[in-house]
Amino acid sequence: MLKDYKLRKSLFVVLFLYYIVICVFQFSAVDFRTNNLVKGFYFLWIIQSIISVELFLYVFCKLSSENNGLIWNILKNIGKNSMIIYVAHWPLLIIIKLLLFYL
Repeated sequence: MLKDYKLRKSLFVVLFLYYIVICVFQFSAVDFRTNNLVKGFYFLWIIQSIISVELFLYVFCKLSSENNGLIWNILKNIGKNSMIIYVAHWPLLIIIKLLLFYL
């Protein structure tokens, strides 16, 4: 379970430093729509993505344990209602795009 997720602080520091080095010296980007490499190396992009997920989980696990789970509750609420949020904001985006295009 995600609530049992544990990452040691020393590993966090190593991953964070490695992430900074990758981003500074060889940042990689992939276009998800076409699955084309935009910049950098594809293998480094995979590593960069995995490290990003690990860092994200570590930070939010630390924040949730310090705030009695407040952040996890907010994220769970967003996750449970993500389709409703997506469907509700989509017409608004289309209307704004049409207004900007025709003005």
